[in-house]
Amino acid sequence: MLALALMGKWLVEQIAVALNSYVTAYAQETARIDARIERLETLADEQARLTRTVESVKDEIARSSRWWERQATAYDDIIRSASRLCGYHTECYNNLRSGYVLTDEWTVKAEEKNRDALGVLERFRDSGGFVISTEAQESIRRILGRYDQQYGEYDADYHCRLSRLLLQEVTELKTRACRDLHVAQELSQGGLGIERVALLRQ
Repeated sequence: MLALALMGKWLVEQIAVALNSYVTAYAQETARIDARIERLETLADEQARLTRTVESVKDEIARSSRWWERQATAYDDIIRSASRLCGYHTECYNNLRSGYVLTDEWTVKAEEKNRDALGVLERFRDSGGFVISTEAQESIRRILGRYDQQYGEYDADYHCRLSRLLLQEVTELKTRACRDLHVAQELSQGGLGIERVALLRQ
């Protein structure tokens, strides 16, 4: 009987040890699982924040790109218009110097194009401050302020003066456009063209 009692006690102790070992192992494994779950939840939160950040950056880039295109188009229109006026007065001056008589048909077409060009400049003078720089607006104001001023001079002198003024302003406008659009200064040596600007910007 004593042997059986001792054997039973020993078995109970062994069972208790095994059970305690199992419970301890289970608790440790549960803790590890909980830690992994917590890390996964943290990673999921980080992923969500990263996704939101990426989307926000994409939206900002899209807005920036649209704004840049709007600026580039504005400067393109302004410089083309000012260049058109410069070309007109340069051609008039050269023809007058050479004694060539401008035909009425040529004059009518040229003046119609000039009105369109002046209309573009007037539009940006009045409302371009949201798109172009203050310096560019001042350049437009100088062009328009002096365009119709003729100081009792000969026609050739008038066209010569305006062609020089316009050439200077066109050069300055191109320089400002390069600065504001963050593109290569190469643009100051050629036409602005939004497609060409976009290539140089890349």
